[in-house]
Amino acid sequence: MTTVAGEMQQQQQSPSGGPQCIACAARLAPALTCAQGTVLRCPECGLGMLENIPEKAKIFTYYTKFYDEEHSERFHPVLEFAVTLFRLLRVRVVEAFAKGKGRLLDVGFGRPIDLALFAQRGWEVHGTQIVPHTVRVAQQRGLQAFLGELPDAKYPTESFDLITIWHVLEHLQEPGSYLADAHRILKPGGQLLIEVPNFGSPIAQTFGKAWLGLDLPHHLYHFTPQSLTKLLASHGFTVVKTKFFSLEQSPFSALQTLLNALTGQRNVVFEGMKTQGQKRPLLTTLGHVLLALGLAPVALLVSILFGLARQGDIMRFYCVRK
Repeated sequence: MTTVAGEMQQQQQSPSGGPQCIACAARLAPALTCAQGTVLRCPECGLGMLENIPEKAKIFTYYTKFYDEEHSERFHPVLEFAVTLFRLLRVRVVEAFAKGKGRLLDVGFGRPIDLALFAQRGWEVHGTQIVPHTVRVAQQRGLQAFLGELPDAKYPTESFDLITIWHVLEHLQEPGSYLADAHRILKPGGQLLIEVPNFGSPIAQTFGKAWLGLDLPHHLYHFTPQSLTKLLASHGFTVVKTKFFSLEQSPFSALQTLLNALTGQRNVVFEGMKTQGQKRPLLTTLGHVLLALGLAPVALLVSILFGLARQGDIMRFYCVRK
């Protein structure tokens, strides 16, 4: 990811002058507009793209405030404990897919939790992250973390057995450059695991602006199963399995989306969970929490049913390097 946003958008112009889909090269058209921006959509594969992608410096500034500086945590302590439990599930997901323990790269690792868990289980684990204090915390714990973007790390060719990209691809100015570098540094037959929101899901399409996964202007691209499959294939990956339910993400995504739609206020509960989230009046937050408790069983059921139908709004792709 070496070009600025303006250069990137210039490269994405179709012959007819409009923005071009990065997955299938069709011309994009406006699909959804809200206060945070306009999403363009591909009529062929359904890929969504934020019309005005922020400059890289502005994007970096946002993520420096994503995690607290002392511990690289995002939520209040009790919730961070729950995050650790969910990350243990991630480890099980990865190891069930892996051919064996080897050299693993976690792209955009956020907290150092995943790196530490894999290292404890005998993996040679590396991570990339653009937030300086997050990398510092990881390195202080003896973990191998690179400060910067994946292409800038210049890892040796064919040096990793498995790469994970958890909820990162949608944040990137140039997701294709990450996939190209992932292909380069994976060994032949190496594995890639990606999880992103599903823009093509009934939840996303029905609730639109209220959908938690929209997250404008931080999510720059919005993937559908078709668009992600095409993009992966164009960078040398074969999709061997897909899942459309995440216990960590799906039920809460459905719950917060329902709350957004019913109240007309966006992400009150989610922001209240964060140590550095948007502050709302206490009574407003309590009201949303009580409503969330009532809706939680519905959200859980909805997310499970859509997952079983392969229509969930979180999708995980298991891939192999060609």
